[in-house]
Amino acid sequence: MSQSRQLQTERNNKTRANSNQTTGNRAEENPNGRSASIRSPAAISRTPSADRRLLRTLTVSPNVDNPTPEPDINNFVRKSQPVKQQSLHTQSRRSQGQHTGTPVESAVTPRQSRLRTPTESYVGSPNRTPDDGSADEGSKPGRTSRVVITLPATDNEIRADAWQSGKTVVESNSYMLKYEVACDVTFTVGESREEIRAHKYMLLARSPVLFKSLIKHMEKPDVRIDVPDIKPHNFRELLQYVYTDVFDIHSDNAPFMLYAARKFQLKGLSSLCFQFLDAEMHDETVCKIMEQAHIYNENGLYEKCVRYIYTNGNAVLAKPSFAELCSECVERIIKSDDLRASEQAVFEACVVWANAECRRQKKQATDETRRKVLGKLLYYVRFPVMDVTYFTQKVSLGQLLSHDETLSIFQFFHGEENQLPHRFIRQERNQFPRNVTENAEPLMLSTTSRSPSVISATRFPGTDGQWKQNGPPDAISFTVSQPIVLYGVEIYGAASGKETYALQILVYDDITREEIRKNDASLFTNSIKDKYEVYLARPLRIPPRRVFTVVVIMKGTPTHKGVDGERTLIMDGVTFEFTDSNRSSNGTDASVGQIPGILFNKTQ
Repeated sequence: MSQSRQLQTERNNKTRANSNQTTGNRAEENPNGRSASIRSPAAISRTPSADRRLLRTLTVSPNVDNPTPEPDINNFVRKSQPVKQQSLHTQSRRSQGQHTGTPVESAVTPRQSRLRTPTESYVGSPNRTPDDGSADEGSKPGRTSRVVITLPATDNEIRADAWQSGKTVVESNSYMLKYEVACDVTFTVGESREEIRAHKYMLLARSPVLFKSLIKHMEKPDVRIDVPDIKPHNFRELLQYVYTDVFDIHSDNAPFMLYAARKFQLKGLSSLCFQFLDAEMHDETVCKIMEQAHIYNENGLYEKCVRYIYTNGNAVLAKPSFAELCSECVERIIKSDDLRASEQAVFEACVVWANAECRRQKKQATDETRRKVLGKLLYYVRFPVMDVTYFTQKVSLGQLLSHDETLSIFQFFHGEENQLPHRFIRQERNQFPRNVTENAEPLMLSTTSRSPSVISATRFPGTDGQWKQNGPPDAISFTVSQPIVLYGVEIYGAASGKETYALQILVYDDITREEIRKNDASLFTNSIKDKYEVYLARPLRIPPRRVFTVVVIMKGTPTHKGVDGERTLIMDGVTFEFTDSNRSSNGTDASVGQIPGILFNKTQ
């Protein structure tokens, strides 16, 4: 019995010795005067408030699919405080590494306290690291482990010229993006699936779309997102804007960046792109912008490009960038009545585009292959209204059109309109002011100057007296020596004061006796000006040596009266022959009356 008591006494002495040694280790201090030990929750509760503010926590969820709520560290500390009242026997067990369910304190020498990284303790997991594979009560699946980090008061091993030193927030963000510092999300970008890394926090803060996608996966250490529809270099530019608000915008990347900004709902970037495109759209760039807007379904930008091209047709069609358009964009441009361009310019642009398309399809550029790649685009060129000489010298000698098609167009030029196949468009484009609207309510006619290409064949050298305008029609018939395009007529205005006339213009083919044009409008006049130009809604092709009649019906006060009319008149190489018309019942003929001139443009 005494031997048993002696053994028990020896055990107790050993226990007291171990306890005293542990207490001594905790009392050691580093050269800076602060404890460098990793504190247990009970010890943490006894640290001064200044030291407690140095603590940092990092949550790691072993079961990311079903994470448990993060535990309250303060509650945990309070529950751990009774460790102070534990027996020496219990402390001895802890000092020997036996697990009791509470964290242990590990003594750290002053030399160890000067490590570059902060010290860490895994709450609920004594005497192990997070990667040792051990399991305990605090790291069971479905539970959250907490890393308690104690930051040293000073760290002598951190260099004064660390990359963070002296940088602004924007500069630091840019650095972390460029060198992929602590990235936690990876994008696979473009068809090449290039990997580009970034930071969830920054993406959450900037993009509503990425916020919605990433917020569900914040606990995952690395998330991958596919972005197949943006090129890698454009995506890098996008991230640069996200991190720094800085963006180098130019005509080559603006359409791509506008698409990306819309995709990720970056309103600031969208606004920058639109402002740039508004300011920089010109003849050289508009086709590039249009094509990209078409690819990325930017309909508003696409329509803006279309309107620009319609207004500046001749200039844009002559630019090399037109050949870079897809066939759908080309069709949208050249089929429109609103394209202000000559048919020569349209034809030449189509040939250049066809050559480029042959190269893209790796075909030899011949008239046969050009015709094939153009397809229906060929018939949006309005050959019937093309200049006759140009058609003869530049078009008919090639094989873009078949022999029968070329023959039918020549026949149309000489008045055989019925021979022209329906696939050819015989209507002029709306290149000039449309002062009269066909089959519409009367409009006020503009008296602005005509286009320089429109010529006036005026048959009256002067006026004398007044001409009554009570409603009966005035008419004059004419023929021309070579094909022309009829754009309108000249009309005498009020002989005194101001007057607005209800006006109707009709054009007849005297061979077929068909009415081929009819326009209603209103014309405001002032006696200080005798003649006014009135344009047809649609110009009209006039073949040579064929009689046409222009009829004008006006109601209002008397107008000026033309006298000493010329029956034969030569203008710009075109000979006009004016004759009386049996459609005139108000007295106008080749010598006197209304309709002083013809507005035309020769096509030969």
